[in-house]
Amino acid sequence: MFEFFIALFGGLYYGDKISAERAEVKKFDKASEDRLLWHDQRQQAWRSQVCDRVLEENLKDFIANPQNYSKVWEEVHEAYKQMPSYRSYTTILLHPYMVAQYYGRGKYTKRQCENIAEHERRRALNIMLARRGKVRAHDTQSNSAIELLNRGDGQQSKKVWNELLELWTYVRNELRHNGVNAKLIFKTGLTGPEHLQTAYDVDDVEKFRYQAGQLTWLPLTFYDNDLQYVAPHSSSKR
Repeated sequence: MFEFFIALFGGLYYGDKISAERAEVKKFDKASEDRLLWHDQRQQAWRSQVCDRVLEENLKDFIANPQNYSKVWEEVHEAYKQMPSYRSYTTILLHPYMVAQYYGRGKYTKRQCENIAEHERRRALNIMLARRGKVRAHDTQSNSAIELLNRGDGQQSKKVWNELLELWTYVRNELRHNGVNAKLIFKTGLTGPEHLQTAYDVDDVEKFRYQAGQLTWLPLTFYDNDLQYVAPHSSSKR
């Protein structure tokens, strides 16, 4: 009889323990679901506000047409005037033949000239989209970096670092002028899981100047408005 009560109450104890554990798992699952839903809704709201694939495609075609160079340069130059590192620029090398003329024939291969021109066209596109309150579709994808910043050590690498930050700060400001609540952040490190990175608002640049990291838009991350990491799953670590 004594063994019967031990088995009975023992079974009740373990049954209650299992039920409690299951309830805890469900609570964790619900919390994870809520966090993922919060992230997805914020990202979708960002995408619906700033993504216009038709406009992006039309601008890309416009920029790629050499006949439109003066009009493209007019817009880009207006933007450059607001960026200290770009104010002395007198051209934007949108086409391979322009790259060859500027640097001298033989300086770069045909493929290198095209790569340089593509980089310049992308910069023009980012500027022209921002002036219309938009960003590239690529820059609305979850967990995507819009720009990688290598560590600034020497004079040239620091120059490049400053130029990139100024460009994207300009883009953010133009989005805000168009009514977009854009928050540009810097995440430390070029690679690695987000929960191991530290995020900064770009306005706090002196806290991360010349560090290696990623520029991105807040809605593409799992950071909240206070730049505290929000683990998407209950098992995630900070």
